[in-house]
Amino acid sequence: MGQKYGDKEKRLAQEKKDSENAVNQNKEDLRQMLKTNFGRRYLIKRIEKAGVFSVSFTTNAQTTAFNEGMRNNGLLLLDEIASVDPQEVGNLLGEYYARRNKPDDGTK
Repeated sequence: MGQKYGDKEKRLAQEKKDSENAVNQNKEDLRQMLKTNFGRRYLIKRIEKAGVFSVSFTTNAQTTAFNEGMRNNGLLLLDEIASVDPQEVGNLLGEYYARRNKPDDGTK
């Protein structure tokens, strides 16, 4: 019995370590994305598509609930960005509004 208990402890410790490694890898991936223009544009698009910058309410309760779920995912992404570098949230929002307010000259 003692052997099985020790094996379980080892397995749980390894699972915890694996989970921490995955979290650290996700944070590093996000840091790398934030260092590139295309990564920043991608993140801004994902946040925008999630509806973070729009009203989620509609006259249909199911649609509103869906919109709120999408918006929550965008807010979770913003929270992940803030956990990596809080200043980047403000920078990304500034880039979003600068792009949004820029006159459309037909280029992308």
